[in-house]
Amino acid sequence: MPRLELIDLHVRYGAIAAIRGANLAVESGQILALIGPNGAGKSTTLAALAGACEGKVSGQIVFDGKDISRHSPEKRARAGIALVPEGRRIFTKLTVEQNLTVARAGRADRAEVKVADIYERFPILGDFAGRQAGLLSGGQQQQLAIGRALMMRPTVLLLDEPSLGLSPKIVEEVFQSVLTLRDEGMAILLVEQNAKRAAELADTTYVMRHGKVEGEGAKAVGEELSQAFFAARGDEGTTL
Repeated sequence: MPRLELIDLHVRYGAIAAIRGANLAVESGQILALIGPNGAGKSTTLAALAGACEGKVSGQIVFDGKDISRHSPEKRARAGIALVPEGRRIFTKLTVEQNLTVARAGRADRAEVKVADIYERFPILGDFAGRQAGLLSGGQQQQLAIGRALMMRPTVLLLDEPSLGLSPKIVEEVFQSVLTLRDEGMAILLVEQNAKRAAELADTTYVMRHGKVEGEGAKAVGEELSQAFFAARGDEGTTL
């Protein structure tokens, strides 16, 4: 049974249909990448799964065999679904350690959630534990955003554009962390602008266009990359 399954998701913002019947599923110990052009609905899909979508949502979200479609964002987080949003959204005025300790506040067993575990995974955060988060580099802030999500002890991690604005070297460090989490048994749903790298990382890749999941696997990814290449050149009607 999939750890997290999305069935016939629809999201509307007034008259605008942002998601039109999306379906996908991610298993424990799996990275599922969701790629596609800007505005396709990828980030909206993650927000809907986390219960953080501001639009009108319909469809079914099943987590560990239970329908959680009506659960609040807080209840979903406590159950084990964590979202790392695009842009990181850390508390820039708080220290690194304060960002981490605030994240565990919603857990009944918060005393058992150790900040030291995050420092072991991301040693640079331990080095800068007392530093104001807004003074960290972009890569360090991304590690903090992931660490903050891990403080909730999730079994499903939703990652929205983790490489955005980072240098290639830091991107690889972040992606290596993602692979480690996968190998530890976490289910990961990855939305990523670097479609080629995302497909290399992922166990399964879906392509999303116009609010629908339209393709899966290597062939669909190849078509998406081809379309993106020729769109950037201004060519039309050509395929690789």
